[in-house]
Amino acid sequence: MFALTTLALIAASGLQPQSDSRVISGSIELRQDMVTTAADQSCTASAEHPDVLCRPIDHDRARELGCLALSLDTPMVVRRAEHGTQIIHGFPVDVGRTVDLELTPFSIHRPGRSVPDSAVPRPLHLRGRVIGAEASTAFLSTSRAGTFGWITIGDDEFTLSTGPLSGPRILTCHRRGGVADNAISWSNWSCQAVGPGHVSSPPNPMPHHRRSGPPASCRSMSIALFGDPSFVALFEGDVPAAMGYMETLVAATSEIYEANLNLRLELAHHEVFTGSAPFAINSDMLVNLVYFGDWWRRLLDEQPIPITDAGHLLIGSAVSPSGIAWTGSACYTDAYYRTGVEGGLTGHFPYPLETQSDQNWDIYVFAHELGHNIGMQHSDAFEPPIDNCMDCAAHGPDAASGPGGIMSYCQLCEPMGMSNIKLEFHPSNVQLADTYLDTEACLPDCTECPGDLNGDLHVDSADLGLLTAAWGTADSNADIDGDGTVGGADLAYILSFWSATCP
Repeated sequence: MFALTTLALIAASGLQPQSDSRVISGSIELRQDMVTTAADQSCTASAEHPDVLCRPIDHDRARELGCLALSLDTPMVVRRAEHGTQIIHGFPVDVGRTVDLELTPFSIHRPGRSVPDSAVPRPLHLRGRVIGAEASTAFLSTSRAGTFGWITIGDDEFTLSTGPLSGPRILTCHRRGGVADNAISWSNWSCQAVGPGHVSSPPNPMPHHRRSGPPASCRSMSIALFGDPSFVALFEGDVPAAMGYMETLVAATSEIYEANLNLRLELAHHEVFTGSAPFAINSDMLVNLVYFGDWWRRLLDEQPIPITDAGHLLIGSAVSPSGIAWTGSACYTDAYYRTGVEGGLTGHFPYPLETQSDQNWDIYVFAHELGHNIGMQHSDAFEPPIDNCMDCAAHGPDAASGPGGIMSYCQLCEPMGMSNIKLEFHPSNVQLADTYLDTEACLPDCTECPGDLNGDLHVDSADLGLLTAAWGTADSNADIDGDGTVGGADLAYILSFWSATCP
């Protein structure tokens, strides 16, 4: 699998194989150049780190805009991920500043879910930290769509992006708020949060996900994503690239949710519509939410789609940059309400070298709308308001302090735009979400080992006995797939993890 991955990622990243690269026994052997930078720095190999070489390259536009242009040997990163945690030494984040990254691969698919093999390489997601920096995070995701990520060190946030599939495909690194004002043209994004009572009476909480006892230290939330034709068009019709970016979106958002809420996102299902969507795409986002909700409800009734806690529709340029979601709906029985729609997406992380169109911060939009599903509100809905960024539209940037969190409107403060948003939730919204999820208790606990019903960290005959004893019932402990009935699908989980020792 990784032989295919490395070859495809060379093409996806826009890099050309070096002259001394060669294919050996089905795998690709590359020179040990990990990172190069446009900054006036020099990094040399050492006895301690012989696998890392940096060389200065020149990029006038990047220097002019205040960002770095990087060349990351993505195939080498992918190959090293086969062995687990890896360290990338001397990764440039700013002029004259490099860091050492410790990165570990992770999956955003629900444990036990079968991911079909394909000639298309699977995306790689890595998370970790900056070595030697206590308050730090690092995230990197690469697929046919490109390479995207971030590095945070204290209050400093650096964004990594290869930009749109149709662009120059040069990996850039820029500090939040650190590039020239004209480097990124930000879209004027807006959100519409809808309470279920606005349309019809609120349904009852989902009984098949309700659990008893105290809340878990970690919850998991399963997501289904769908992309409309204009979303696929962002990737020039390349379906694997569009699907890969969906994974990146969930993986990146999960990192934010885990850090702030101890809530892990899992991708239960994702697909795109290439010809036409099964429902009309409208300029009115409320209409899109209603149409998508109706279709999503029928789909779950008619087809064997995995049980999910939320379904979201991703729209490209067919609508203006906007989002809409039902508020406090993640625990409702009716799938119609467990939905959200994100529009005007760009298909990449912010990219200073892209000058052809306005840009959005796709992670912010998706994380924002999903936040509404679990009870979060806009920052100006609190009394007193968390920030005054809504006043920016009327009174200019001096009206607000900023930067704001994910549920704020601080992107309205020009010229900062989305750079005036931090990828985190304000504690007041964290408390709202915690209260909602604790009260409804509908999301299952995190588990790396479905089938360990008795919690002894082994999947064996004892767990099988508990499953058979609960057969045909709605026992929440034995209903592993969450479909409301203990049955054959749950038995499949037991058998697939038989004799496993859980971490």
